[in-house]
Amino acid sequence: MKEEIIRLIKEGLYQDNLIKLIQLSDDHLNQDPNLFFILINIFRSLENEYEDQAITSDRYKEVMQLAPLLIDTLKEPSKQNLDKLITAFLG
Repeated sequence: MKEEIIRLIKEGLYQDNLIKLIQLSDDHLNQDPNLFFILINIFRSLENEYEDQAITSDRYKEVMQLAPLLIDTLKEPSKQNLDKLITAFLG
């Protein structure tokens, strides 16, 4: 389950993958509510930026800078990693 999410993140945070990531995270919300609630909100926010259009390449690079933090947090959903992810996303 987490492996599939990590695979999709590594493929890229473009609209189709974000939609899949939202669904996967929602499917597993009750397994780790803190982690998956945060992921759902991040993925939804990013997906909303697309609005069925492409985003700029600069913005895509910014979005992909979250990938290592997303992966680290999935592998180790500690409070510290969750805080780092939230801070980077809101940054």
